[in-house]
Amino acid sequence: MLPILIVEDDITFSLMLSTWLKKKGFDVISVTTIAEGKKMIEKKSFDIVLSDLRLPDGDGIELLRWLEENAYSLPVIVMTGYAEIQTAVQAMKLGASDYISKPINPHEL
Repeated sequence: MLPILIVEDDITFSLMLSTWLKKKGFDVISVTTIAEGKKMIEKKSFDIVLSDLRLPDGDGIELLRWLEENAYSLPVIVMTGYAEIQTAVQAMKLGASDYISKPINPHEL
């Protein structure tokens, strides 16, 4: 099983999500910035990326653009506490698999 990458600056939320996914048998790696996420994607293969929209060094849209520009075929679910229709449409046009509002019910994920 390939790991899941979580790009999330809210440490508490990231830990909760990682713990839940690990209990379900997934291999999870968490980072807190887009820069760290890009480095991990360059080093390892992932089944999916769960990325917060607003991060300290940019946003999930920037990560989606980078994935597209570098020809990574990787599903991304964008998570945000600031759900806006325009941002959701932009994320989906850039290849996001889904766009979910926080708080997230792990069972729905």
